[in-house]
Amino acid sequence: MTSAQMEKILAAARKLAKGNYTTEVDVSGASEDIGALGEALNQVARRLAEQMNKTAELQRKFDDIAEKNSRLIDRFPGVVYIIHVSRDGSYSFPFVSKNADALLGVHAEDIMRDPMLLIGARHPDDVAAMEEAIRQARQTVQPFHFEIRHLVRGEYRWFECFSRPEQLSDGKVRLDGFGFMLDITQRKETERALRESEKTYRLLAENATDIIWTTDMNLKFTYFSPSYTTYFGFTTEEGLNQTMEEMTTPDSFQRAMKVFQDELLKEETGSVDSQRTRTLELEIRHKNGGTIWVEATVKFLRDSQNRAIGLQGTTRVITERKMVEEALRESEHRLKEIADNMIDMVSLADLDGSFKYVNSAHKTCLGYEPEFLVGRTIFEVAHPEDVKRILAEIATGKETLGVRKLECRLRRADGSYTWLETIGTFLLNADGNPREMLFSARDISDRKRAEEALRKSEEKYRLIADNMADTIAVLDLNLNFTYISPSITRLRGFTAEEALERSIGQVMTPESIQVAFQVLKDEMELEQSGAADPNRTRIVELEEYRKDGSTTWISNHFSFLRDENGVAVGILVASRDISDRKRAEEAKDRLEAQLRQASKMEAVGRLAGGVAHDFNNLLTGISGYTEILLSGVSKGDPMHADLSEIKKAADRAASLTEQLLAFSRKQVIDPKVIDLNELLADSTKMLGRLIGEDVELVFVPGKNLGSVQVDPHQIEQVLINLAVNARDAMPDGGKLTIETTNVVIDEEYVRNRLEAKPGHYVLLTVSDNGCGMPPEVVEHLFEPFFTTKEKGKGTGLGLSMIYGIVQQNRGFIEVDSEVGVGAAFKVYLPAVIGKAESVVKTKKDVLPTGTETILLVEDEDMVRNLARKVLQRQGYQVLAVERGGKAHELAKDRAVNIDLLLTDVIMPDMNGKQLYETMRALRPDLRVLYMSGYTEDTIAHHGVLEKGINFIQKPFSNESLTRTVREVLDGK
Repeated sequence: MTSAQMEKILAAARKLAKGNYTTEVDVSGASEDIGALGEALNQVARRLAEQMNKTAELQRKFDDIAEKNSRLIDRFPGVVYIIHVSRDGSYSFPFVSKNADALLGVHAEDIMRDPMLLIGARHPDDVAAMEEAIRQARQTVQPFHFEIRHLVRGEYRWFECFSRPEQLSDGKVRLDGFGFMLDITQRKETERALRESEKTYRLLAENATDIIWTTDMNLKFTYFSPSYTTYFGFTTEEGLNQTMEEMTTPDSFQRAMKVFQDELLKEETGSVDSQRTRTLELEIRHKNGGTIWVEATVKFLRDSQNRAIGLQGTTRVITERKMVEEALRESEHRLKEIADNMIDMVSLADLDGSFKYVNSAHKTCLGYEPEFLVGRTIFEVAHPEDVKRILAEIATGKETLGVRKLECRLRRADGSYTWLETIGTFLLNADGNPREMLFSARDISDRKRAEEALRKSEEKYRLIADNMADTIAVLDLNLNFTYISPSITRLRGFTAEEALERSIGQVMTPESIQVAFQVLKDEMELEQSGAADPNRTRIVELEEYRKDGSTTWISNHFSFLRDENGVAVGILVASRDISDRKRAEEAKDRLEAQLRQASKMEAVGRLAGGVAHDFNNLLTGISGYTEILLSGVSKGDPMHADLSEIKKAADRAASLTEQLLAFSRKQVIDPKVIDLNELLADSTKMLGRLIGEDVELVFVPGKNLGSVQVDPHQIEQVLINLAVNARDAMPDGGKLTIETTNVVIDEEYVRNRLEAKPGHYVLLTVSDNGCGMPPEVVEHLFEPFFTTKEKGKGTGLGLSMIYGIVQQNRGFIEVDSEVGVGAAFKVYLPAVIGKAESVVKTKKDVLPTGTETILLVEDEDMVRNLARKVLQRQGYQVLAVERGGKAHELAKDRAVNIDLLLTDVIMPDMNGKQLYETMRALRPDLRVLYMSGYTEDTIAHHGVLEKGINFIQKPFSNESLTRTVREVLDGK
C-alpha cells in the first residue's frame, strides 16, 4: 500500500471518528500494510459505539423535556396551540392544549380535526379588530395580540390572543407558529365596573361642596374641582397657575411646608402607613383680596408601585366655624374659671394611664399640686387592691368604646385613701381608635361610709370624642337614597346598608321632615325655572334619628348632582354632627341668663349692704328713744298713740332693712343643728292665727327626718312669708299644706340647676290650692321689688328675702305653679349629722337687771347715748366712749373694773374685733358683746357667726339689748 493510499484511509477514519459516517475510500491495489487499515477500522468502530450511546442519552433527555413541557402546557391558564395558515387563507391547528375543553367548551381533538369549531365561534363584531392586528403583524413582523369574544357554552367570553409571525428567506411573512389564548372575561368586567365607578366618583367630585385638588411632588397644582371657583373666586385655570405660596398667607404657607417636609421624611423610612392623612387649618386668599379659613385633609397620591407621585387634598371652608369659635372664646374664658373651681376632679390621661392634665380640685380632694400628678400614672396613686379592676375597666372600655363608671380608692398626699366615683371615656383619633382617656371624679367617701353595699367597683366609660368624618349621601330626584358613605355608622348608628333601606321621611323628626321637604321643594322649583345657580348649596340644620331611637342635630349641605350637560340627576348631601355645638349654644344661653339674673340680684345686695349700717344706727336711736318715751307716758295720754305710730314706723323700716339684708345674704345669722319638725310644730301654732279661720292648715311631718343646720329665726321668717302669700292667693279660703321629707339630689337633677348640689336634703314644701301663677310671673318671682299685689299691699321683698335666706343657709328653692290649681314652694336644706338643739322658746316677762360695769364703745352718738341710758336704768355701771383707742386706754388702767365690752363692729380707727383682741391681752377673762347693722365679715363668714361669738343685730329694742347683755354676763 502506498503512503498516499494510507494517508487517504487515515483521513477517512478521522472523519468517521468525528461523526461523518459516509465516505468512499479507494483501496484498489492496496496490498501492503493491511494491519494499519485494520487498526483504523477498529478506531472507527469504537467511535461509532460511543456516538450511539450519546444519541440514546440525548433521546432520553428529549423525552423528559417533552413530558415536562406537556405538563407545563396542561397547567398553563390559557389555551396553547400551533397554527398553520395555508396559501388559500384557511386555518388548521396541528396542536391544541388539553384545557381547551374547560376554557373554550370544545375538545382539543375536535378543534384539530375541525378548525371551524374555534374559528366560527368568534363574535362577528370583533373580527375586524382581529384582522387589523394580523395585518399590522404582517407589516411589522412583530409579535401581536388582540382581544376577541368567543361563544362558550351559550355565552360570549373575552379572550386575549397572542402569536408571533415569521419572515421567510424570500421576504414573505408566514403566520404559522406557536400561540395561546387567555380568558380575560373577569378583567373586562372589572374594567367596566371601574369605568362606572370612575363615572360615579367623577360626578361626586364635580358636584361636591368640598374642594378636591391634586398636585405633583413639586407642589404644582394639577386639578381643582369646580367648587374651587365657588369659594375663592378664581377660575380653576387661574388656580392651577398659582403656587402654594401665592395661594396662602405666609403663616399658613410655613405651616403647610412644615407638614409636607415632615411627611417626606416619614416617606423616606418606608415604614409608615401609606394611607395616612394629615389635617390642618389654612388661611387661603380670595380673588377679591380677602382671606378664607379652610380645613384641608391631605394624603399622598401613589402609583402602582405605591410610590408617592403627588398630593391629593379635600378642602372644606370653615370660616363660619372660625367665627363661632371666636364668639365662643369669651364664653369659654368665663367657663374656664368655673372649671378651675369645680368640686369634681377632671383629668386627661394617655392610654397607659399617665396624667396629661389635672384640674385644681385634685389639690382640694387629694392634697396634690396639679404639677405633681402630671406625668405620673393613675396606678401610682391607686389602691393596690383596685389596680386590677381599673386595668380591666380600661381594657373593656377600649373594646366597647363605651362610658365606664368606676368606684376606686386613691391615695391622698398624707398617705390616707379616699373613695372616688370616677367616670371615664375615650377620646378617639381620626381612625376611630382610642387615643386618650378623660376622667371626672368625685369624692364619695361619706357616701361609701354610709352605704357599704355601694363600695364595690363599677366604672362606666362614655364615648366623648366624636371625631367622625362627614357623611356623604346621594339621592335620586325621587328622594330615594342611592349611596351613603360608611361613616353613617359613626354618625347615627346605622350601617350603610340599613340606611339605604330607609326613606328620607324615616330618618328625621316630624318637624325636621317639614323643613327638609320645604327646602327640597324650593330647590326643585328653582331648578325647574332655569334661573338657579348650578353651584348653589343650601345648608339646613335638622334633627335626625339615631338607630337607638335617640335624636342628634345634623348640619346638611344640599346641592344637585349634574351630568355632563349640567342637568340635575340627583341630590348630594354632606352631613355633619353639630349636636355638641347645639348643646353648647343652649348651655351658653342658659348660663348667660343665670349670670344676668345673679348680677342683678348681687347689685341689689350691694345696695342693701351699703345703706344698712348707717340706717340701722338711725333706726336703733329712733326705736330706742321712742320706747323710753312710751314707758313714761300712760296709754290714756294722747302722746302715747303718736309715739306708738313712730315705733311702728321704725319697726317697719327695720323689717325692710332686714329683708334687704336677708335677700343679699348679708344678714348675720347664728345657725344651729335643729329638728325642722320641732320648729315647724311650734311655729304652726302661731300661723293659725295669722292666716285666718277660712284657711285650713295641715302639717305633715316626715318620718325619721334628718337634721339641718340653719338659723331658726330665719326659717320662721321663710314660713311666715310663704304662709302669708298662700293666704293672699286664697281670698275665698282654701287649704295650706306644710310637709317635710328626706330627699336625695343626684347629678342628673342638678345638671341644669346652677344653685343646686348633689347630696342629702330635707325638703320643706309649702303648698296651697289658690289661684296659682302663670310662667311669666314665676320667672321673676324672687326678684326684689317684683310684686303682683295692688299698690300699697306689698313691698315686693318678701319672696326675695326668702330666696336670700335659703341661699345663705346653703339651700335652694323651686316653685311649681299652675293657674287655677295652686302653687307649691319647695325649700331644699342640706341634711347634716349631729344632735339637734331644742328651739322651743320660753317667755320671759321681767327685764333683767345688774350691777356690773360695762364698757360701751360706739362711734354713733345717738346709739351710744341710748344704750348707756337703757343699761343705766337697769342698774349697770356704764363707761361710754366713741373710739376704740379711748377704750384701750381705759383697759390699761387696772383700777378700772370692766365686766363686759359692748362694742360696735364697724368703727373708724379699729373695728370691734380688733379692739376686743387687744383688750383681752390685758384682761383675759373679759366678756364681749358685738353689735352692728352690717358686719362686712369682720366677725362672721358670709354672714354666719363664728363659733362662740356674742352678737346683737341693729336695730335692736331696749328689751333685747337688756336681755342679751344679761345672758352674756351670765355665760349663757
